[in-house]
Amino acid sequence: MLIENAQYPIEQNLRKQSFLTYIDGSTQSLQEGIFRINCIDCLDRTNNVQLTIGLSILSTQLDSLKKQINSSILIEKLREMWINNGDHISRIYTGTGALGQRSKVSL
Repeated sequence: MLIENAQYPIEQNLRKQSFLTYIDGSTQSLQEGIFRINCIDCLDRTNNVQLTIGLSILSTQLDSLKKQINSSILIEKLREMWINNGDHISRIYTGTGALGQRSKVSL
């Protein structure tokens, strides 16, 4: 489920912007845009929105490849990557880990 904003429909814009699909030496689709996400006062919110969009795109990309794959492993790795990303960014800016997800365990 994507977080929606009445003034800027995220899911509709994700479909419109598309993503790169390259199969068997042929480009099937091209990415035609990017999302810039920034919450002025909360790195955790920014990170959670980016993760939500990333998970949505990952599912769509896997479907477009038309290959049998265990997506749960990839989804878990993507989730892990964003958790680590949030912790690292938070440490750079504040000196402590991110508030959400598993940061309290890793302190």
